[in-house]
Amino acid sequence: FGRSILFGLALSLIAITAIGVGGMAVSVLVAERVQGSGSAINVAGSLRMQSHRMGSMVLSDAENEVEDHHYLLAGIARFEASLNNKDLAQAIERQPDSDFAKGYQAILQTWQATLKPQLLASALAGRDPLQRRQRHNTLLHTIDDFVADIDRMVSQLEADTEQRIRSLRSVLGAALGLTILVMLAAMYIVRRRVLAPLTDLLTSASRIAR
Repeated sequence: FGRSILFGLALSLIAITAIGVGGMAVSVLVAERVQGSGSAINVAGSLRMQSHRMGSMVLSDAENEVEDHHYLLAGIARFEASLNNKDLAQAIERQPDSDFAKGYQAILQTWQATLKPQLLASALAGRDPLQRRQRHNTLLHTIDDFVADIDRMVSQLEADTEQRIRSLRSVLGAALGLTILVMLAAMYIVRRRVLAPLTDLLTSASRIAR
């Protein structure tokens, strides 16, 4: 009888400990991924600003008749460094088949095949005003479409991060529920196997004393 009570309480403690450790492990894992996704969102968001800035640099160089395009080339280098940022790469590695990963690949392809060549071509455009205007208008339209694609990619990454947070809440909620159930079961065992017999024993002793 005594051993069964101790065995039940021991199982309850082991179960509560296992649930707590499991919940904390999942929390740490999800928290690390959410933290990495937050950094990736910041980097992806900066791509929008950098895209518009490079377009402004092209227009500024054309207006001021700049020939070396030092600031534009530096802007392109910064953009490519952001595009190859480790946080973005890790976010893609975690879910290579996600909508975010597909969006990133589309943006990378557009940058390499369309936008970067247009930036360089517009910067090196001749002095013909009509030719410049046409190239600059085409460039600005391309940048607008490119930024729209970046917006969609950022939204997809934000949705993925929110889903991870919801999953964490579900796991923690389930862990809390299981812990409460195990504690209630342990209290029931103690009440039924210990308190109830002890109460009967005290009642009987009280009657005998009378």
